[in-house]
Amino acid sequence: MTCESCAEKVRAALEGKPGVSSISIDVGKEEVLVEASLTSAEVQSLIESTGRRAVLKGIGGSERGVNHTGGEKTQSQWKFCGKPRFK
Repeated sequence: MTCESCAEKVRAALEGKPGVSSISIDVGKEEVLVEASLTSAEVQSLIESTGRRAVLKGIGGSERGVNHTGGEKTQSQWKFCGKPRFK
């Protein structure tokens, strides 16, 4: 992810999805930080629906009962690797 256009595609894939509470994208570092009650596989699937490959770099702590569903909210950091992937 090296341009704002790619970043906007990733943002659009995540924004407004049930369970996603915040998104922070750093184009220069090719990273996105996602705070969500989704599993890492669900977040990865949303990101990769844009044609980019995403690799989980790390998961932050979780807090019970902080989102509207009463579940856990975790922060995960993703790194984009290689060229766009098309299915």
